[in-house]
Amino acid sequence: MLDATEPVNRAYASQHGYGYVRWDGIKNGTQPWQATFNRIYLIRERISADPQCEWLIYIDADAVVYDFGQKLEPFLDPAYLLIACAGGPRPDNYWDLNAGVLFFNARHARALEVLQAWAGDYESRDPEVLNASSDLFAKSAYCVDDQEMLQNYLRKNPGLAKIYQGSETAAFNYGGPFIRQLLRKGHVPLEERTAQLRALCEESTTRNRPVPVFIP
Repeated sequence: MLDATEPVNRAYASQHGYGYVRWDGIKNGTQPWQATFNRIYLIRERISADPQCEWLIYIDADAVVYDFGQKLEPFLDPAYLLIACAGGPRPDNYWDLNAGVLFFNARHARALEVLQAWAGDYESRDPEVLNASSDLFAKSAYCVDDQEMLQNYLRKNPGLAKIYQGSETAAFNYGGPFIRQLLRKGHVPLEERTAQLRALCEESTTRNRPVPVFIP
């Protein structure tokens, strides 16, 4: 999936002068499914390594920029640590976000605190469960992903996140006009999802291709 979306997302970043970083593998763990926790460490490492960094936008491998004409700046609000679209149709839930496309304010006073707590929640899980296969983990009493961990923290710390809800839920996620994420639904095989994602990337590439200018 990342092989499909990277060329499009990198081209968007290049067009607007944004940096772009791709990372493959598992940051903390032994099982392939633990790559879902990568964002915790990728964000923390990035802002620790680059004191000039002000904002990051984390994008899952199954998300692609659809409209190159939209810039990131209009979404940035320094009053918040996190900016995201709602995780579900629950209005006024200040904690319910979708972490698949996530703006992170590196200059926020509580940035490192929240990242440390987020990582700590993951690392405090039972090692036997964390080292289990994906199927065993899903059936365990400890089945909680990094998005839910972050939601639990936000639930206890209101005011940290700005979440687009209601008619704005798809402002930069889902099937919206700016960034589109091809979420997993049911038991659709990976090959089929990847094919659908490649088709979406091709559509984005075609619609954002520069229009030739002919000078007589």
